[in-house]
Amino acid sequence: MKAYIESHGCTMNYGEGRIASALLSAGGYEIVQEPSDSDIVLLNTCAVITTTERKMLSRLRQFSTMGKKIVVTGCMATTRRNAILQTVPDALIYDPGDYGMLDTLLSLNHSVDQDCWNAPGKNDIIIPLAQGCLSRCSYCLSRVARPKLRSLDPEKIVRAVRVTVSGGGVREILLSGMDSIVYGRDIGTTLPELISRILQVEGDFRLRIGMMNPSLLLPLLDDLLDVYQDRRVYRFFHIPFQSGSDRILRLMRRGNTVSQFRDIVRSIRGRYSDATLATDIIAGFPSETEEEFQETLDLIREIRPDIVNVTRFSAREGTPAANMPRQIPGWIAKERSRRATELRFSISLSNNEHYVGGRVRALVTERGKNGYSIGRLENYRQVIIRGDHSEGQEIVCRITGASPIHLIGEPA
Repeated sequence: MKAYIESHGCTMNYGEGRIASALLSAGGYEIVQEPSDSDIVLLNTCAVITTTERKMLSRLRQFSTMGKKIVVTGCMATTRRNAILQTVPDALIYDPGDYGMLDTLLSLNHSVDQDCWNAPGKNDIIIPLAQGCLSRCSYCLSRVARPKLRSLDPEKIVRAVRVTVSGGGVREILLSGMDSIVYGRDIGTTLPELISRILQVEGDFRLRIGMMNPSLLLPLLDDLLDVYQDRRVYRFFHIPFQSGSDRILRLMRRGNTVSQFRDIVRSIRGRYSDATLATDIIAGFPSETEEEFQETLDLIREIRPDIVNVTRFSAREGTPAANMPRQIPGWIAKERSRRATELRFSISLSNNEHYVGGRVRALVTERGKNGYSIGRLENYRQVIIRGDHSEGQEIVCRITGASPIHLIGEPA
């Protein structure tokens, strides 16, 4: 039997897709790269916005016309089960992270130690730290899909790092979750404590920390910044601010103010001046005025983040924001999104151009095309390196060019 696995959405989803792949492989399935070559298709869905949900249902229809046995998981498995079954009545569905149910659905009669987060041929492992989060954001459907915080045992995480770094040659460890900073609050530990334990593992690996919400980051910020002193931790911070308006933040139920977000950024850059800052914004949240959107643009100009993920507000059924008054017309939200995206790329290009002419150290993370390789600096900026270099190799590069997305370099 052959299985094809397709994941969409966040890094955590891709990590869970790898676990499903390991489970199926251990159960006797051959994992293939094309759905047409498979007997069974597993679709790991994302439901963050309406357009993504439509894409998921379209993929299900495509797989169904191929005559494949279909398994569905991810956020839509819990939030849109009826829509899935209306599209593919005989689909097998299991909740995200419920690998025991996957085992039962496919009669594998085999279980896999969930330490198997790396994939064959990959130089990294993705570790889904926890199901759920502790925020109450009014627009978020993911917290409906994964309503309860369930953190993974830190012993399992540390053991997985030790095994894959020492025996599997893994160089990158990606810690992911709906909100990484809440890891451990249900089991009496914290994210900084987990990172400290991981850093006790011997080996020259790199650790990337996933998205952290500012309201829950604040109490742990000093402890977190302390563990970033180890050069093996990428100096990368993904902290969404969503809006530059305090009124909109209250409607979003974000739990923090714009001033508090500024304080976080100031603290990070005070300790790590070259840190890469990624953030998210939502354009066109219900009742957002032009003046309030300008506050968001002004905040982007002020903090000059390296990455801004711009999303148009999507009214998700089952969330409080979907029923809020003064919904913004789609054309206005689209126009605001366009303006934010233009500003984001302008700032990203300017930030990256500061590196041109300098020398940096990069870890090769994948082989590219046409005689180039792809690497990451110690602050997680991406660099396209001339030459065919092995994954896991460290190279000193001279930066010769820049784009809004990446740097361009050649071996020094």
